[in-house]
Amino acid sequence: MELTDSVYVFQFDTEYFGNDRTWHPVGVETGRGIVLFDVGGPGDADKLEAAMEADGFSFDDVDKIVLTHHDYDHLGCLAEVYERASAEVVAHKKAAPYVTAEIRMLKRPEEPYPGVPVDLQLTDGERFQTSAGTVQAIFTPGHAPGHLVFYLKDAGVLIAGDLLRSDGEFLGGPKRSVTPDLATSRDAIGTLTELDVEQIVCFHGGPIEATGADIQRVYDGLLAEVSGNAN
Repeated sequence: MELTDSVYVFQFDTEYFGNDRTWHPVGVETGRGIVLFDVGGPGDADKLEAAMEADGFSFDDVDKIVLTHHDYDHLGCLAEVYERASAEVVAHKKAAPYVTAEIRMLKRPEEPYPGVPVDLQLTDGERFQTSAGTVQAIFTPGHAPGHLVFYLKDAGVLIAGDLLRSDGEFLGGPKRSVTPDLATSRDAIGTLTELDVEQIVCFHGGPIEATGADIQRVYDGLLAEVSGNAN
């Protein structure tokens, strides 16, 4: 699905450890090919490519695979996609040891994961050019140590990974049960409230029309929740 010029949401349904799920990787066009943000869980490579083909792309078009973070549902099929796409892999430096399998996953550490090389390690604030304008990486830890979101200012789009969730109508914060440090995640959300966005793509829930005011509402709700739990 083309979200806006040169920005695509490659939505597909899958089964994840016995549960029906829908993932929302994002593709952004560049002069060298597609930048693919996240790939999906184990066994999802064919489903992902089918979703890409619906918009006229294939793994041959992928120039870079950029990970919002290292959770298993975001990179469980990375090794297969990496081999078939022959693309560079990009991740935050704190996520890199998990992506390469130097360190076992924090969540589902018992699951087999072969690891792939990380060609470029990000920290915070890096920018790169796409056909949709500049993309800025923003470090947003809490849900995972190396979590990143990606801001496309010209397109008015935020690729939120798991920092935010949606149900198509309602924007919410990260899933509590799989967010080890909710207070840090809350603070990361608070850094995004001034962004000039019109649409936010959540890996869980998909795209939603939302603005900085909606992000502020999520932050305020988490502020009250975390502060209340501390009392």
